[in-house]
Amino acid sequence: MKKSGFIFAGLASTAILASTSFVSAQTTLTNILNQWAEWGVFSYMLPFLLIFAFVYGILIKSKILGENTGVNVIVSAAVGGLAIVGDTVPRFFQEIVPNLGMALIVLIAAVILLGLFYGESEGSLKWIKNVLFGIGVVALVLVLFASFSSYNFSGVFLWEEYGPALIALLILGGAIALMVAPKKEKKT
Repeated sequence: MKKSGFIFAGLASTAILASTSFVSAQTTLTNILNQWAEWGVFSYMLPFLLIFAFVYGILIKSKILGENTGVNVIVSAAVGGLAIVGDTVPRFFQEIVPNLGMALIVLIAAVILLGLFYGESEGSLKWIKNVLFGIGVVALVLVLFASFSSYNFSGVFLWEEYGPALIALLILGGAIALMVAPKKEKKT
């Protein structure tokens, strides 16, 4: 991270802490978080920063706009700002973040349980990685379905209308992928 990034992060955190430290002696963490929610920190500032960081990272790595960081910052800020103008992006973040948190808890619990029962031999590590990858993919699909199911697209709730068809397509696609995937030949 460049010097300017550290300065911005320091100023932002100092401003937030300074604004909450002078409120009263009765200030609790709950009051601070409620105040931040009233100010729009969770609905607008954090989604803006997340979108800004993603777009900026993509622009820097891909070098689509060249190596001029000023242009990349302006484009990233514009995309982040335009994304939070409406209510769609903040609502989406309010839907997906709690679901992602639950999925991460399930994944971490699976890592802990699998780590307890299996050693570190090469064969078991590959097997464990495959199981964790499968759990992660299932969790991601469930998170996306749960997050998009609350949206109403032209009078149709996505999950209620298309849920069974999407599950059938996923199962069919998985079966086809298993049949088409190249088989490993055993060396004798």
